[in-house]
Amino acid sequence: MKTITANDLQSRGISVLESALENEDEAIISVHGRPRYVVMDIAHFEQICEAELHSAWEEARRALTRGDALETTAEEHIAHLRRENERLSVLTEEQHDIRAFDEAMNSVESGEELIPSVVVNRLADGEAPLKVWREYRGFSPKALAELTGVEEARLLLIESGTESGSAEWLASLANALRVDVDELAE
Repeated sequence: MKTITANDLQSRGISVLESALENEDEAIISVHGRPRYVVMDIAHFEQICEAELHSAWEEARRALTRGDALETTAEEHIAHLRRENERLSVLTEEQHDIRAFDEAMNSVESGEELIPSVVVNRLADGEAPLKVWREYRGFSPKALAELTGVEEARLLLIESGTESGSAEWLASLANALRVDVDELAE
């Protein structure tokens, strides 16, 4: 299932949804790096509704045939449906977790670096990327300045957003931090 970021949706609009749903029935919209919504084409939604209705009808017919039909109040039936919905939601969440785990393991096996969620969350929360990456890689401002040839004071100005830094400096910093230059852009 394709994942769309809230930023993509905001910047590209409905076309990002249309693109995501071209080859798949559903897509996930993530907010701050976490899955938040599932979207689907209305035709797919109607198919799901019809299938659920058909399934409920068949189950009711089987229960009547077996003599297992229960007489319940509307409130009892709604409570049962809510419990069943909760049970299915937990299963869906577990399936999502298993899929995410499998994807992460495939990434690790292919040599891709996995970034801890604390780093991703700090970046998503708008912290200065240079500072987040510097701290994650274990550099003090002084050590990173010495390694890259960027003055420590200038590095701190770039981190604070007071100065943007030259392309050469940003390339040197990105190289030392093992990230793309784009990762350091605010």
